[in-house]
Amino acid sequence: MEKPKPLPHAPGVYQFAKADGTVLYVGKAKNLASRVGSYFSQDAPEKARRLVSEAERLETTLTHSETEALLLEQALIQQHLPEYNVMLKDGVRYAYLLLQKKPFRFRTIRRQPGQSVPKGKLYGPFAKGSHRWELIRLLSALFFEKTGRPFGTSAGDEAYELIESVLDGKNDIRTELQKRMADASKIQDYEKALRYKKRLDALEAMDEHQAIEQKTSAHQDVIGYAQDGDRLAVQVFRVRFGVLREQEKYAYETIAENPRTEFITCYYATHEPPTQIIIRPETLPAVRTLFPDASAKSPKNGTAAELLELAEKNAQRLLASNVPDDVIQLQQALHLRKQPRRIEGFDISTLQGNQTVGAMVSFYDGKADKDNYRYFNIHTPAAEGLPKTTDVPERNKPRDNATYGPRPDDFAAMREAVYRRYDRLVRDKQPMPDLVLIDGGKGQLSAALDAFEQAGVRIPVCALAKEFEEIYLPERSIPIRLARNHAGLKLLQRVRDEVHRFVIGFHRRKRGKMPTE
Repeated sequence: MEKPKPLPHAPGVYQFAKADGTVLYVGKAKNLASRVGSYFSQDAPEKARRLVSEAERLETTLTHSETEALLLEQALIQQHLPEYNVMLKDGVRYAYLLLQKKPFRFRTIRRQPGQSVPKGKLYGPFAKGSHRWELIRLLSALFFEKTGRPFGTSAGDEAYELIESVLDGKNDIRTELQKRMADASKIQDYEKALRYKKRLDALEAMDEHQAIEQKTSAHQDVIGYAQDGDRLAVQVFRVRFGVLREQEKYAYETIAENPRTEFITCYYATHEPPTQIIIRPETLPAVRTLFPDASAKSPKNGTAAELLELAEKNAQRLLASNVPDDVIQLQQALHLRKQPRRIEGFDISTLQGNQTVGAMVSFYDGKADKDNYRYFNIHTPAAEGLPKTTDVPERNKPRDNATYGPRPDDFAAMREAVYRRYDRLVRDKQPMPDLVLIDGGKGQLSAALDAFEQAGVRIPVCALAKEFEEIYLPERSIPIRLARNHAGLKLLQRVRDEVHRFVIGFHRRKRGKMPTE
């Protein structure tokens, strides 16, 4: 859709929709003009550009305050469940073992959003299915040893008491398993010893989950966030009757002005709020506004504070999952807002003093993406040198009889190559890389920054000078020196070496086509 007419600089709610009225996205803003305008800017994230290309209508509603906008946003999300707000389909729900006495039942269940806790005792959750099945095999074997009957034909009370005693830790089965494992190892029956070890591991895994128990019987949701630019990861611990019963994980790209508030709004559109929500202070006002009947806290100590810290650590791991360690270390070393998953590197090569070429390589998650390599024939006059001439004193001619004239301007060549690349991406409305690497030092970095300004883009950029492997950044007067074995430095070196190889190859092909005298 085309950019809308100027909107008021006031709080309100906006809706992107299809022609038939299907709502694609609902958002709130302190300043409608500024926020809605950001979706149509050159620096808008890819998801925002997709939304704008699919939407055909924009509706806005003015409100008296940001709080009023938040409440209206919540109501509209609950009404329409727009597909672009938050993709909450990635939640991980683990299996539990349910033990019921009358009638006797022992079975596996999987919790669903909004589902009430079944009557009986829940054990778990089990992150690994192998742990759950090893535990079931252990209980079956124990019951057969005790009664001589298969587990499935057992009397209810007898089976219930045995299972409960083992799962609650009242039965000394752990010590017995350790003894059996040691005895099996002594006689070199390693297969049997491994079987006992797997069952011990299953019990220990269950103990770890069940150990997160609190002195309160409150129903709590503990919500931990981790954010990297437009990507948000969330870990939710659902505590019921003082015991951690379920966990859910989400990771997605967001276009919200306040992603954490948006998650809260969308999550509780499909989940019933508990009596207490544990969350960090910056989100407390929104939670208290949206759910006045729930108690929202941000504890500094105690079990709830430990759970909140654990939730945030899990969210950080989720955010970093599938991202190589060298990418993460480079982000930390350069203090980048986003993980540099897409890196584009530039280099310049001069051909015999009168012809200059440039090249660009692309890396994704630390690996070369050769389909996105580019090279450039440089046309900037200052980068081309002067034509060959004989009207000069003999003593001033180069010994190799190469082109006479000033040395080509590598800075001008770098400026041209970088400008052409990102001006093209702007015109084609293509996503920008997460980091641009320039082969060189301060001069080359300044040339790239000039090109960014000319193209109207803002991209994180650094330059790597080969002599001391120093990293130059726009905001720093002193370069960074990382340890030789630093994974982030090694990643930059791979990009730099690859673009150098690529530009030299282009250089040689061009030289092979040059006319000879």
